[in-house]
Amino acid sequence: MTKSRGINVLDHLLTSVLDAFPHPFYIIDVETYTIVMANKAAGPHIVPGESTCYRISHHRDAPCHAPHHPCPLREVCRRGEPVIVQHTHYDEHGAPQFVEVHAYPVRLPSGEIPYVVEICIDVTERHRVQQTLRQREAELSAALDATPVLVMIVDRERRIRRANRAVADLVGVPRSALYGQRLGNALRCIHASDDPRGCGFGPSCGGCAVRQLVFDTLNKGQPFYQREVTLEVERLPGVQAHTFWASSVPLTTDHEPMALLALEDITPLKNALARTRRLLAYQETLHEILASAAHAHDLPTLLENVLHMVLQTTGTTVGAIWVGDERVARGVDPSIVETSVQASREEGLGIGDPVVVSDLFRDELTTSLAHWAMRVLAPFHLRALLGVPILSEDRCIGGIGVASFEPVRWHEEDIVLLSTVGREVGTLAERLLLIERLRRVNAELEEALQVKDTVLQNVSHELRTPLTLIKGYTELMREGALGDLSPQQAHALEVMQRNIERLLFMINRLLLMRLIRGQSLEKQIVPVGQWLTALVEEWRPVAQEKGFDLRLDLASPLPSIPIDPQLFREVMDNLLHNAMKFSPEGGVIQIRAWQTERRVVIAVSDEGVGIPPDRLERVFDLFYQVDGGVARRFEGLGIGLTLCKQIVELHGGRIWAESEGEGKGTTIYVALPVGDDGQ
Repeated sequence: MTKSRGINVLDHLLTSVLDAFPHPFYIIDVETYTIVMANKAAGPHIVPGESTCYRISHHRDAPCHAPHHPCPLREVCRRGEPVIVQHTHYDEHGAPQFVEVHAYPVRLPSGEIPYVVEICIDVTERHRVQQTLRQREAELSAALDATPVLVMIVDRERRIRRANRAVADLVGVPRSALYGQRLGNALRCIHASDDPRGCGFGPSCGGCAVRQLVFDTLNKGQPFYQREVTLEVERLPGVQAHTFWASSVPLTTDHEPMALLALEDITPLKNALARTRRLLAYQETLHEILASAAHAHDLPTLLENVLHMVLQTTGTTVGAIWVGDERVARGVDPSIVETSVQASREEGLGIGDPVVVSDLFRDELTTSLAHWAMRVLAPFHLRALLGVPILSEDRCIGGIGVASFEPVRWHEEDIVLLSTVGREVGTLAERLLLIERLRRVNAELEEALQVKDTVLQNVSHELRTPLTLIKGYTELMREGALGDLSPQQAHALEVMQRNIERLLFMINRLLLMRLIRGQSLEKQIVPVGQWLTALVEEWRPVAQEKGFDLRLDLASPLPSIPIDPQLFREVMDNLLHNAMKFSPEGGVIQIRAWQTERRVVIAVSDEGVGIPPDRLERVFDLFYQVDGGVARRFEGLGIGLTLCKQIVELHGGRIWAESEGEGKGTTIYVALPVGDDGQ
């Protein structure tokens, strides 16, 4: 260590100690600001007695008068107390260097301060570390501020030491107002009833999940994750309940234990889940309502079922429903719903728009709607109403509504449910109304058919008696029992008798049709082949007389079938009669029979006039004739094939016609069951 003039030589031990000191050490003359002593750390460029403190403090040779860089010597001389200041200078590369200057006065017994000791400590690295820490802290704060999760650092006293922006936003106060405050000043347990101000997470609240969570974290030193808690948040205009996933992690510090508390607000999720459950419940209820409505067999039952389930679903006891002239109500006049629908039209609402009154005395209703609401609801002491029209193909055919004596906050689901029910009930109601109309029409038709059958039966009976007498007298006259006849008279009687027999044939057919409807079959097991062979033998003379070739083609073997021989003979006689009537003389009439699976098929074919394809199904209708009109060629009432169809279906069989068209003949098929399943 070098010495300056005027300074006694220090002890060798002191010199060694100062040279071993790692930081630059100076003794400065306060009058001249010159360095009178420096240790090795001060550097070789320092010359005691010549170098000034300006150079070591500011890297320059002039006094520093900048107010933001006060000179430590001046401060020491002014106050006579040690000071610590920091100076910044730049190296040859332009990089900032930070020096912390510690200045201590050397006071003589007389009180004079001739010298000042300065120690210069390079704090550049420490400054950089602190800057890095501040930057990382800023980044961390920004990241925490960006998350919606409430993040707080809480001490053992449950006071908030740090909080992110989400906490301040939820509580509605600046973050600075939160620091140092107890958690309970902003958040409080919803279940705390001992203290009206809330438990504040204090010891008195033994059931507080958040308090217990923080307590366990601080005392057990272990993290706890995702405990569901419900808290109240005090914000204007009142207290709001929020549900959180709460997690707590211990923090290690030099001074005291702390806990990092994270609260993830799952209130929107819980609300969404609750709404989803409510929607599913409403959907299930809607299905139940529609299922119950679908089983209703008449309109009054439909309206009763729907109103009962709607009142049950909405939790109300007052309501009404109407469709057409049918009205059902509970606790109110049913006209209230009808007038509400009419009022909505007067207000210009769409045909499907609901009428919603939550509170008669507080809702901001339009003038006319308010006038209607007071006029209709007030006499019944009702304050709330939800009414929707019942629609069918965009037509309003009725309405349904529920009401309450107290204000009701109608949920969107209530409106959707009631509107959907209105549309679906409209379709069901229209169906029931249509069924009722069809039932009345069918009853009227049945009554008309009954009258027709009665008239036909009475007329047939009344006609058959005189015709039978006329037939008897004509036969006597033809036989000469009443005197001789001239050739002209004999011919006239022959024509009369032929037409009388024709009239009796048609009358007997009409009576037989009437008889068949209420008749039970007298079935016998008949061998098909033998029965058809005997039938053809009986008809062969008639066919030969009219010039027809009657053929029989039977598959072998043919089973026996259960039929009523007398009634089924009517079928075959009618089919053979038609085949000869609609065929030219000399044609072929063929009867075929074969078995297919569990049925026997009998076909009667001719080479006659045929049937157009579009009329094949109608030939079995009562009184229908293919050759209709005034100038028709063939006689008959059009009841023969209808009679055949009734007898065949009475046997459990089927009859149908096939033809390739006019002039190409016709085939009538009859299929009868082999077993006795047609009885």
